[in-house]
Amino acid sequence: MSLLPSNAKPFEHALEASCARVSAIPARPDIVWKPDVCPEPLLPWLAWALSVDEWDEHWTADIKRQVIKASIAVHLIKGTLGAVKKALAATGVDTSIKEWFQYGGQPYTFKAEVNLENNGITEKQIKHIHRLINRTKNTRSHFDLTLYLTNKTKIPRIATVCLNGQTTFVRPYLTKVISNQFSSVMATGSQTVYHATIAPQLTTHLHSCICRTLLVGYQTIHTHTIKPREIS
Repeated sequence: MSLLPSNAKPFEHALEASCARVSAIPARPDIVWKPDVCPEPLLPWLAWALSVDEWDEHWTADIKRQVIKASIAVHLIKGTLGAVKKALAATGVDTSIKEWFQYGGQPYTFKAEVNLENNGITEKQIKHIHRLINRTKNTRSHFDLTLYLTNKTKIPRIATVCLNGQTTFVRPYLTKVISNQFSSVMATGSQTVYHATIAPQLTTHLHSCICRTLLVGYQTIHTHTIKPREIS
């Protein structure tokens, strides 16, 4: 329904029609400021509004929401190692921070050790980590970044059971001793091979542990002796 008077000009009708399209868009101001329920296409704008220092469009929606949620807490303590830890943790990076007096380094330096458990890393992601640390640490401090790759897998357990049975009928009546032997041999093996692809070029040591288990199973020997019944 139009609210324009009957003598409205075409320009006024056109202006009303253009505004009608805007009013038809559902506006939810109650959720756009909440990272957990904000529509995913609007997350970059929410990150900009909350002054998120580092943003990557290739992050998953969960990581984007965590980074936005941590932004205010990071800004409250910005310039401290606590801010660096919170900012990296929001991106899903497991980080250990050591200050210079903890390892006998130069004053106003610290080490950032990043553990990449079961995940590789690209050169672009390394640059993201560098920028994120630089934007949250204090200006005077310098840092060394060390990357670790930890791969954890469960060793499968395999169990094998062998059940053998034998029935012997002796006919006719025995007049001598009969001896019979039965043997069973079972072998099983397991081999584990681990492949690691490292990119980019390493600047530190790589330690890889390969577990290889070989089990050769059991041997059983069954012996039974049949004697004739004694005649009284």
